[in-house]
Amino acid sequence: MIASGSESSKFWMKARKDSIIDIDFRKKANGLPILSKVDIDVYAEALVSDFKPELLKIPGPMPIEEFIELYLNLKVDYKNLSDDGNTLGMITFNDGYVEVYDDRNNKELLEVEAGTIFIDNALIDDEYQHGRCRFTFAHEPGHWIFHRHMYTINKKQTSLFDFDHEIQTVCHKCLKKHVGHMSKQNYFSTDEDWREWQADYFASALLMPKKSFKVAVEDCMSKQKISVDAFRVKSPGEMFFPSRQIIVNLAQLFDVSNQAAALRMYKLGYISDQLISLQQAI
Repeated sequence: MIASGSESSKFWMKARKDSIIDIDFRKKANGLPILSKVDIDVYAEALVSDFKPELLKIPGPMPIEEFIELYLNLKVDYKNLSDDGNTLGMITFNDGYVEVYDDRNNKELLEVEAGTIFIDNALIDDEYQHGRCRFTFAHEPGHWIFHRHMYTINKKQTSLFDFDHEIQTVCHKCLKKHVGHMSKQNYFSTDEDWREWQADYFASALLMPKKSFKVAVEDCMSKQKISVDAFRVKSPGEMFFPSRQIIVNLAQLFDVSNQAAALRMYKLGYISDQLISLQQAI
C-alpha cells in the first residue's frame, strides 16, 4: 500500500482487482472520515491518474460523466429534486424509494437502485448553470467514495414501520449552500458540514487536479510576467484585474465556473484572503 501525506495520516491507496483505486482512512466513532486537504488532493490525483493519466500532464477538462459512469460504475439520472430548486444533486446509497417532483411540483415516490447520481433538471436546462452542474456531478461521487459506509441499510433489521427512515437513509441530498461553497471554510461544527466539505473539496480536486492546476496557474502567470507570489503579497486593488484574467482563463481550460477556479487558486496558496474576497464579490 502507498501512504499519502504522512504515515500518521493513516490514509492509504490500494489497487483492487477491478483496477479501481480504493481507499482506507481513519474514522471517528460514528464513521465520519478524518481527511485533510492533502489526503483528498492525493486521492483525487490517484483516481485521475488511474482514469485518464494524461490529465495530470496536460491541463484540461475532466470528462466527469464518463468518470462517473464508466470508471466508478455509477448511474446518472435527472429529476426535479425539490419544489423550490434548492436541491442540486442527490446520490443513492441503497435500493429503495426517494422523493422527487413532477413538472407541476407534485411530490412523488421514485424507486431507485443504489449507486445512482441524480442531478436537478434545472442545472441541465440552464446554460448559465454549466459550471455549477459539472461541480455538482463531481461533488456527488465524493459522498459515494467517502461516506457510503455511513448510510448502509441492514434489510434484515428493517420493518414496515421503518419506511420513513428508510427514505432518508436511501439517499443523500445536496443543497445549494453545500455545493461549491463549503471549501471556502476551514472549520465546521457539525458532522453534516464536514461531510459536505469533504465532498466539495474532492469535487474541486477532481475537476482541477493539484498537479496540472499548478502547472496551468504558473504558466498563465508567466505569460503575464507576474511572479508566483504576486497575488498574495501585492495589494488586492493592484492585482484584481490581472488575477481576474487568469481566473477566467483557468475556468475555461478546466471547464469550471470562475468561482471554482478562484477558490482553487486560493486554497492552493496563490491568492490572498483579501483578493479572494474581492473576486467573490463580483
